Amino acid sequence: MKTAGLFYFADEPQFATSATRQYLAHYLRACRNSRGNLNCKRYDVKRTGFGRYTVQLRYTGSPVAIIVTH
Repeated sequence: MKTAGLFYFADEPQFATSATRQYLAHYLRACRNSRGNLNCKRYDVKRTGFGRYTVQLRYTGSPVAIIVTH
């Protein structure tokens, strides 16, 4: 059975929450494929390890979201 993923912000890891794999997959897909932004990528999505991603808006000082999918 596949486990649920975790979602939290890097500066507040004590508030991590579980999320369904479907929700996390949809969220990552939406951040990567921001078609409504006229090819202006608003998010930086980086894979930092096996099943571990960071998502950050492209402006100075924006919070970093950590997603763990395994």
